[in-house]
Amino acid sequence: QNITLSNLADSPDWTDNQQLRLAFQNSIVGLTAGIFCAFVVVVLLWPVVDNRGLILWLSSICVLTMLRLMMQQRYARKGSDIENIRLWHHGFVATAFASGCLWGSLSLFLFPETSLLHQACLTFILGGVSAGAVSVYATLPGAYSFFVLPVMLPFAYQIWQLGESEGKPMAGLILLFMFILMRAARESRKHVCGILELQVRNAELTRKLHHRATHDSLVDLVNHGEFNHRLYRLT
Repeated sequence: QNITLSNLADSPDWTDNQQLRLAFQNSIVGLTAGIFCAFVVVVLLWPVVDNRGLILWLSSICVLTMLRLMMQQRYARKGSDIENIRLWHHGFVATAFASGCLWGSLSLFLFPETSLLHQACLTFILGGVSAGAVSVYATLPGAYSFFVLPVMLPFAYQIWQLGESEGKPMAGLILLFMFILMRAARESRKHVCGILELQVRNAELTRKLHHRATHDSLVDLVNHGEFNHRLYRLT
């Protein structure tokens, strides 16, 4: 989308719209990586958990991914003419939460209780998915929290329930990792918002300087130079 003085300085929702646009743009890579990780999970856990549950889980991931891609394409077609930004925002956050719940369901229903190796693999996958999601969801307020909480909390609970001496410290480390990622997402969003707000201020300043250069300061009408310029463009 082209950045112009009118849509920067005149639209009160421009910053919110840009945050939403960045989130949808970043979601393409995130959805692709998510599908790849889902197939890796199925391959890794196939020997140790219920295969029908894995197939159902993978099918749910694929359906949700297709719905999110359709949502992204619909948003892209609307472009700068998008209306009701809050509704799109809530829709994006809702699908992020649904995605987090699906990933968290691995820990609740498909947790490899009998294999320490597969538990370690699941730890790396869920940790990688949660870390990678920072770049996708950080631009929208609340989006990352709604994704990572249902992913990591069930997994930390399952590790806690193992009952071994290492279980509780590991669960604590998982929660610490989750809070660090949430803080990183919040700081990233602050940085993005700062850049967008700076663009708005620069656009407003540029427009004021342009108005001052082309208008008489006493009567606020176009000056001689601007009048000749407009006349030349009409001829």
